[in-house]
Amino acid sequence: MRAGAHHAAASEALLRYVLRPMIAKERVEPQQDGLPRLSLKRAIADGTVAVDMDPA
Repeated sequence: MRAGAHHAAASEALLRYVLRPMIAKERVEPQQDGLPRLSLKRAIADGTVAVDMDPA
């Protein structure tokens, strides 16, 4: 995508795309043990709907 100086809407759209977070905050929730759980947008083939993240 190109966004020249005279195309404010295109420049704004490009910046919004680049600056958006990699993971939506609404999908991350802390568990009782303090580790985060990431809810998936849709279930994967084996039926998994969320992934518990471990920093190790």
